[in-house]
Amino acid sequence: MGPLRRAAQALLDLGLARAEFASLELTLAARSALRWIAVALLASVLGMLGLLALCATMVLALWERYSWYPLAAMAVLFCGATILLLAWAAHSISRVPPLLGQTIAELGKDSAALRAACAPADARDDPGAR
Repeated sequence: MGPLRRAAQALLDLGLARAEFASLELTLAARSALRWIAVALLASVLGMLGLLALCATMVLALWERYSWYPLAAMAVLFCGATILLLAWAAHSISRVPPLLGQTIAELGKDSAALRAACAPADARDDPGAR
């Protein structure tokens, strides 16, 4: 019963270590996501205030000569910039590695090591036996 108990304890310790790694990975991902959101919101607010002031200045300066054309040009410019930024954001998000990817890879290695350790002695000695 001793070896079985030690194996169960080792398996439990291994599971707890992997759970700690998963917890750490999730915490880091949450902090990173929160930081990205906060910076993006702040940049959006400040950028919108600056653009609003710039647009108002340009419209006032050009209204007498060009009427509504500067407004249309700015609308097209802003819509184009929005499309480019959304495409960049989608591309950037698609490149993010999967959540808990390292932990899952380590669990796969642990599983393979446990299978190799639990295999019969003759199967371990002869690699072609599988």
